[in-house]
Amino acid sequence: MPLYKFRSAFIFVNPDRTGPGLEILKPFAIDTWYILVLSLIIIGISIYLTFRLESKSKYSLCSSMLVTISVISQQGSSIVPSRTGGRIIFLTLLIMSMIIYNYYTSSLVSSLLSNVPRPMKTIKELYESDLKVAIEPLPYLFSYILQHKDDRFISLLNRTKIYEKGALNAASAVRGIEKVKRGTHAYLTELSTAFSCLADSDQDVVCDLADIIFIPFGDIGLVAQKRWQYTELFHITLRKILSSGIFRRIEDFWVSKRPKCLNKTRIKAVGVPELFLIYLIFVIGLIVSLIIFLIEFLLHKYR
Repeated sequence: MPLYKFRSAFIFVNPDRTGPGLEILKPFAIDTWYILVLSLIIIGISIYLTFRLESKSKYSLCSSMLVTISVISQQGSSIVPSRTGGRIIFLTLLIMSMIIYNYYTSSLVSSLLSNVPRPMKTIKELYESDLKVAIEPLPYLFSYILQHKDDRFISLLNRTKIYEKGALNAASAVRGIEKVKRGTHAYLTELSTAFSCLADSDQDVVCDLADIIFIPFGDIGLVAQKRWQYTELFHITLRKILSSGIFRRIEDFWVSKRPKCLNKTRIKAVGVPELFLIYLIFVIGLIVSLIIFLIEFLLHKYR
């Protein structure tokens, strides 16, 4: 009669699959970004042509593009066309700016306050992820790996992450769970052991916790001699223990359960990795502007 479900799995903090700096690009699909850039180029050229048609205005194409970027970024513009056609283009750009801004900010905020993203569920996904792997030094785990060498991804995981440069990435339960909390490792152990070490963890770790079952669930029970005279007596006794709730009470006391996530929303901190692309654009803009300034300065001095 099965008494306990044996559960061995990789346990880890679910990683965010968005690359560094790409958080600000998530609200729109890549095709939407292409169409947006193309639309801004067309509008910028239209504004330039409008300025050319106005006898009093002599602004360059660069100035027209700068005005377009300024308006779409909701920074306003000190240059306003005087003719009706140019003002209609400006009004269209302002409406476009308002709609894009509302969609972009609402999508970005919702992604930062969204639920936990879909966790990895297969050995293949774990192998292809950036997570390192540590294993609890238990004999049956090594036996299971050796018995499943025909499984391609278990074999690849064993050669590249469980063994790195010929050294086994083994760690005790306490050390392994500490690596899991840092978000750098997936730890192979028995789930009850992992949950007991994670009982006092922060909610950020608990809510992002995920696991991949490595060894399928196996039942553990009592072993009795075949045609033993007390077999039926043991059956009756165990069924009484199960039906009366004694076994469930003992299991709840001795077997650790998964820590409960009390946060209903997942709030993601915005740090330097998420803003990397913004800083990169800012630095590139500064460098380009300095180069252009030096060229203009030297040309002016030469003339």
